[in-house]
Amino acid sequence: MALPNEDAPPSGTLRLGITPAIGDTLSSGMVCRIKEEFPVLDIRLRTDWGSSLTQQVLDGELDAAFVIRPQGDEVIAPLDYRQIATLELVVVESRMAPRRDGPVSLSSLVRKDWILNPVGCGYRSGLEAAMGVGKGRLRVAVDVYGTEIQLRMIASGMGFGLVPRSILNASLSQSDVKVVEIENFSMKLDVHMNSRGHLGNMKRPSNLFADELAASLSAPFAVTDGQAQVSGPGLSSRTPVVADGRSLP
Repeated sequence: MALPNEDAPPSGTLRLGITPAIGDTLSSGMVCRIKEEFPVLDIRLRTDWGSSLTQQVLDGELDAAFVIRPQGDEVIAPLDYRQIATLELVVVESRMAPRRDGPVSLSSLVRKDWILNPVGCGYRSGLEAAMGVGKGRLRVAVDVYGTEIQLRMIASGMGFGLVPRSILNASLSQSDVKVVEIENFSMKLDVHMNSRGHLGNMKRPSNLFADELAASLSAPFAVTDGQAQVSGPGLSSRTPVVADGRSLP
C-alpha cells in the first residue's frame, strides 16, 4: 500500500517506540507540542528494549523508534538512522556513605553491588563490556526500571549506579549522590531515530518528536518547588506520560 506524500497533512496514528532509559527524559510537553502542531494526529508510544523496537520497525509495527546505540555500531539495513544526541554515562555512588575515595579502576568495582536496569539495557551491556565481564557476572544487588528510583537507592548506600550525566543533572537526587572518578574510563552512547525508508506523512511529526527529544537531552535543567523542570522549546513540564500502560517519569 502506497504511503501518503510527505507533504500531506499527518493523520491517523503515529506509532513511536522509545527505550526505558530514553523514557526517563520524556515530558508531557513533548507530546503536547506534537498535538499542537498536528491536532488530528493520534500518538501511540511503546516502551521496550532497543533490539525489540528495531525489529518492530523492520516488521512495520512502528513508524520510528528511538534507541541507544554504542558509538560506531554497525547500521542494520534497510533502516534509516538519524543521530539526535550523545549521552555521557557516569558512575555514581552515595554522597553520605561513599564506598571509595579518590580515583578507582573500573575492574575494582566488578564485585561491588550495583543498581542497574534489568538485562537488555544498553547502559548495562556497555558497562559489562567495559569491565570485560560476561552477561550475568556483574554483581547486581537490585535491577529496577527508572533512573530516579535507582538514584534514590544509590543515595541510600545500596550500591553503585550508571546514569547519563544530563539526567543526573535533572534529578532531585543529584545532591545525594556523587560521580565516581574512574581511571581510563569514558562511556558515550548515541541516541538514534530508526525508521524504515519512506515515512510518508508521518515524517514531519516523527522529526518533530526527534527534535523535542534532542532538546530535552541537551537542555539546561533546574529544580524548583520540588519539581524538576526542563527548559527548551515545548519542554516545560515533567508530568508523567502514559505509554502503552506504563507511566514514564
